[in-house]
Amino acid sequence: MHEHSIVTDVEVRQATITTVAATLARRQGGVYRDDPELLDEVANLVERPTVFCGHFEERFLALPAAVLVAAMKKHQRYFPIYAPDGRLLPAFIAVRNGDNEHLETVTAGNEQVLRARFADAEFFYKHDTQQPLAAYVPQLATLTFQARLGSMLDKVHRLEQLTPAVARLLGLTTEESAMAHTWCLLPMLACAVVGLAAACAPTTHRLLRLIMRLTMPVSCMSTAL
Repeated sequence: MHEHSIVTDVEVRQATITTVAATLARRQGGVYRDDPELLDEVANLVERPTVFCGHFEERFLALPAAVLVAAMKKHQRYFPIYAPDGRLLPAFIAVRNGDNEHLETVTAGNEQVLRARFADAEFFYKHDTQQPLAAYVPQLATLTFQARLGSMLDKVHRLEQLTPAVARLLGLTTEESAMAHTWCLLPMLACAVVGLAAACAPTTHRLLRLIMRLTMPVSCMSTAL
């Protein structure tokens, strides 16, 4: 196995990926962040790891970072590169199963695939932010909440009926009460861009707030956000 440059020890593969990824990230003026789960997955997908750096257009950085990171990690098994201040840089780390032969072609191919992923994310994001979040609520009728309890839309309606009572207990204003049901997490289940980032559940709250900020009336922003 050694004669064919096959690395049988997964820990050695992990160490190689981490070391080279950190070096490549520094060359881009950024940092490589440890991601044990992704590293473990990638290290077990290759037997002869060759780490390389790819790039994507800066225009995609206008999208929420969580959407880009989800596309890189979940769909492509790429490692994002971050600036020292935490910003996402227009570059990524990927791992090839093989040697350095024709690595430029491999890099270009991976960049093309990621460009398509980001183009999809850009389309869904723009689509989702062109209309109010409430416009997605009817689509919840197609999602089953529980066989005997109906659809997600049925659940939303039940929560809306509870809103006035809870609002009175909390002393909310009329405007705050009217916006309260929008804060239910259910509508975002029919929102395409959040679906792209489903693998990053902790970020979905921020994405929902961003979509609301872009689509709700200005008069409601300070109340709801």
